[in-house]
Amino acid sequence: MTTTQPSPLTRAYASAAKLPDEVLADLDGGRGRSLVVLSCIGHAASLGEGKCREGKNLSTIVSIFALFTVVIAVFGLFGLTLFIARTRTKEIGIKKVFGSSEQSILISFLLENVVLVVVSTLISIPVTIYFMTKWLNNFAYKVNFSWWVFAIAFVVAVTVVLLTVFFHSYKVSRTNPVAALRYE
Repeated sequence: MTTTQPSPLTRAYASAAKLPDEVLADLDGGRGRSLVVLSCIGHAASLGEGKCREGKNLSTIVSIFALFTVVIAVFGLFGLTLFIARTRTKEIGIKKVFGSSEQSILISFLLENVVLVVVSTLISIPVTIYFMTKWLNNFAYKVNFSWWVFAIAFVVAVTVVLLTVFFHSYKVSRTNPVAALRYE
């Protein structure tokens, strides 16, 4: 029956509660290498700290740009909805003359935009999975992301689109059809 000696790192973990002098004696085992090992451990810790700081800075920058991107996208969607509502005023007036309710006009506007969000989500999920997997493989600790991340992103996107589109859709659906068709 042969017993193997634990590695210096195993001994260091096992003796973590000891005083520093005792840890040094455990690490070097009387061979005088403890200062080199501790120097390497200290250097690795400072490198890890630098990487952590870089990661936090990158996270802050990405969050700020993501917020700006969402705000710009909402303004763009708001303007696009206003444009579509103005160009479809006559169509909506004709629908109202033929007996369409405000609710059905509102639902048709909202449904068109929700379909676009669903299609864009279906296109973006595989692309996101591919690039996120490549990016996360660069880190020492492996992190998996699950389906609920995409579900939350979808719910937020649908909510933003519904709130943005609802404003103009409701306004256009309440217009008087006579005013919309006056010059025809």
